[in-house]
Amino acid sequence: MLNPDLVSFERSDWSCPPYLTDVIREFAEHFKKKRHYFQNICRLIQQSREWKMNNLKSELEDWKRAMSPIRDSGVIIRLVEKAFSRCKNDYDIRHLRGGIVEALVVGRYGGLSVLNDKKHGWGAKVFLKIPGKKLPKEVAYICEKYPIPKGCDDRHSVDYGIWDGKLGKFYECKIQPERIECKEIMYMKKLKEELTQLGIVHEILFFCPTTTRSIERKLKGDGVHDLFTAVGSEKLEKQFPL
Repeated sequence: MLNPDLVSFERSDWSCPPYLTDVIREFAEHFKKKRHYFQNICRLIQQSREWKMNNLKSELEDWKRAMSPIRDSGVIIRLVEKAFSRCKNDYDIRHLRGGIVEALVVGRYGGLSVLNDKKHGWGAKVFLKIPGKKLPKEVAYICEKYPIPKGCDDRHSVDYGIWDGKLGKFYECKIQPERIECKEIMYMKKLKEELTQLGIVHEILFFCPTTTRSIERKLKGDGVHDLFTAVGSEKLEKQFPL
């Protein structure tokens, strides 16, 4: 039996400035369809690690020349150029790259249209309906160590979540596996614990636009590989609709 009210989402986590928000959403819409250059965009996210405002123009031109021979690449070239051209500082470049990573996952689940459905959450708090309680409970991780260790902090949201009334999927998205830190792991462990206590069927996933194996190695090094599912670029690409 479906239970649509058991899990709900509330948008909370959108750190990008407004002039980048719309263009990141365009990536989510563009990649709702299977694109043969999906891996190229994943490589771009890695390649642009060294892009700064002082070299952005030349790096972008080099990338455009490399992409131009690829069939039907005109639309994505224009979108990438539009996105990076809006960046005003190095901070913007970093947040744009992270936003595109999340957008690839949102695209896999249907693009922008799904965000009008309360079953989906992008950068959202997760609320769980507790038996006997009138109001749902927010899932949150509060770091109780002071001073807070490097890599840890309070955490209140998932990068992307979906609840279809029977199964929940909750994603943490990072540019590189090395960027998965204490606060992400501890929040997801807390979420998993509370979902399990309520008997909610779920899967918790970590996505990076790298190989699945590299993410698995990171999770194994953190001792949590048996709790979470690693999703690399090749695995996410296979899940796209035709």
